[in-house]
Amino acid sequence: MEQLQYVDAQVVRVDMTEPEDIDGMPKIVIKFAYETEAGRRTINHYRSFTEKALPWTEKDLQTLGWDPIKNGWAIDELISDAQPLAGAQCELVLEMDHYDPSNPRLKVKYVNEVGGGARKPKNVASAQTAAKFAEQLRRKVGISKPATSSRPAPAKQQPPRQQPADVGAVDSDGIPF
Repeated sequence: MEQLQYVDAQVVRVDMTEPEDIDGMPKIVIKFAYETEAGRRTINHYRSFTEKALPWTEKDLQTLGWDPIKNGWAIDELISDAQPLAGAQCELVLEMDHYDPSNPRLKVKYVNEVGGGARKPKNVASAQTAAKFAEQLRRKVGISKPATSSRPAPAKQQPPRQQPADVGAVDSDGIPF
């Protein structure tokens, strides 16, 4: 399984493709810029208007600060020269796309709000909250008190075997008396 990449990015511009023959729908193209060790990179993110894709398109646009419902899906304003999303900050989750095995490329998997990606947990519990939950969990599973150590106890060592004492006389079959 390939590793995902998390990058801070900003919108450069938003465009729309002409309708495609496959589904007869245009696509929104959001161009993002992000920094790498090798310098500034850009990546295009395509979102469709098909029935299955529409919720994802809506979510991504809302994440970037443009609510399609409140704006009446005025895509013409979104892609106008004014570019209302240009400069919007976000976090991208990138993955390698192997659709064409001879030409793998990075693609945008998710668009997250700044601070909303998997690399930064949203609400980390305090030690006090964790202790309270642990107590509830112990009651639920029937454990009466917490363990004294988080590590398993070391295995008890066997005492060294003692060599048998000189048994003295031995019968002809090797059994001592």
